[in-house]
Amino acid sequence: MTVDNRHRLSALRASRYPVSVAAMAVSLLATAPAWAVDWQFNPYVSEQLSVSNTSGQGGGSGSDNGDGLAARTTVGTNTRATGRRLKLTADAALAMVNRTDGRTVDLEQNLHGLSTLELVPNRFLVDANLSSTRELVSTTSPVSGAGAGTDNNNRTSVTSVSISPYWQQRYGRWAQSLARYRHTEVIGSGGDSNDSRNDSVELQLVAGHKLQPWRPALTGEWTNIDERGSAGSTPNDLTRYSLAFSNQLGLSRRYSLTGSIGYDNVDAPTQTRDLSGISWSIGAIGRPGPRSSFDLSFGQRYGEWAVNGTASYALTSHLSMRLSAKQSLGTGLQDFVNDSNLVTVDPITGELVTPGGTPVGFLDRGIDNQISVSQSVETSLIGDYGRNRITVSSYVERRNFDVGNEDLVRVRGVVTRRLSPDLSATLASFYRYTKPTIEATSHTVNARFDLNYRLGRRTTVFAGYSYTTRRSSDTTLEYDEHVASVGGRISF
Repeated sequence: MTVDNRHRLSALRASRYPVSVAAMAVSLLATAPAWAVDWQFNPYVSEQLSVSNTSGQGGGSGSDNGDGLAARTTVGTNTRATGRRLKLTADAALAMVNRTDGRTVDLEQNLHGLSTLELVPNRFLVDANLSSTRELVSTTSPVSGAGAGTDNNNRTSVTSVSISPYWQQRYGRWAQSLARYRHTEVIGSGGDSNDSRNDSVELQLVAGHKLQPWRPALTGEWTNIDERGSAGSTPNDLTRYSLAFSNQLGLSRRYSLTGSIGYDNVDAPTQTRDLSGISWSIGAIGRPGPRSSFDLSFGQRYGEWAVNGTASYALTSHLSMRLSAKQSLGTGLQDFVNDSNLVTVDPITGELVTPGGTPVGFLDRGIDNQISVSQSVETSLIGDYGRNRITVSSYVERRNFDVGNEDLVRVRGVVTRRLSPDLSATLASFYRYTKPTIEATSHTVNARFDLNYRLGRRTTVFAGYSYTTRRSSDTTLEYDEHVASVGGRISF
């Protein structure tokens, strides 16, 4: 070995540690952009004064709603985080309501958050959901159209926390697999609803493009609902094992036929009906053009006919239509959790919306502890015409309990117009029809008008009027409500 070579070897040995540190530093710097996140925080404070007058069930002695003046102070924030490996949306608000009728101060929360964290690129991800709102105990409970002027004792707080890690793997063009675990804790305040714990495991193997035009798939699921009932109530525990084989036949680049067959083994101690059995479905997937798409199926599961899937169509560049349908098995609390997990973000407004495109506040249906097989269909028509935004939506649901059926229909329309750069007006209405298994059938109608004026870049004042009326087969449940309100909001 020459002297020059010995010097080179000695220098390399002496520099090995610094070189390693430098390599690590370069590696970290190279991966840093993957974790770079763009955060947006929009905190705000608002104050609203409401004057309400209710006659019928909501007014007079024994009233569930307190007439008079109510002051609502709300502190909230809208948080958005966008990065290559993290996506987060959270809307949180805490309201303190003080009334002149001498009742105690009420605290109401409204929190919706969802996030996806990518720990291993395109492999290991974690979904997390958090929701906490005040839900109707029963579909026959009084509904305040203003939401702020009345004290509705028929609502209960429901908080849901869910975390779902999953691993997805591709095997070239031959196949891809998914292994997902989800754990959910649900807490309901008061004695009208149970707490529950939900654990589920999903395993899926789907053939890749190598087997085109066929694309078979095998899916196995295990779900366990463990309800912790309040004193005197019967927990509706449920365990379900499911195995399904499905196949997709590509007819062309735009259209495919789908079909599935499987079996569900359902153990529900409180049920006299048999929910186990064979399930099947047939359907189609299509993208007729750049403005339309659908993925719909029809079949039978849990002894009930079922429609599942979504469809969308852009009628014009300003008007779009959405449809979603789904069948579910569980309790009222679990339905609430499932809806929360399906919440998305409206790309135009940035607000949290249901699969059909309507605001999450339109989800309330009544929280109960009975197991039901429910089928729901939600449609929405959304138009954006410069200074005008129009939303028309409908929701139809039938819940099949062990003792009978319950039907629920909701129709909602909202028109918002920007009268000037700083002044906007909103006209909204909704109709609600409920036909419970045992209780009275009811029709509820609400109409409201709101004005919003922006005083400055961060300050807004508003005023509004709302009228709600309900008619029922049980006249003792009928009521009329008038609410006028004014207020302001400051963003920071």
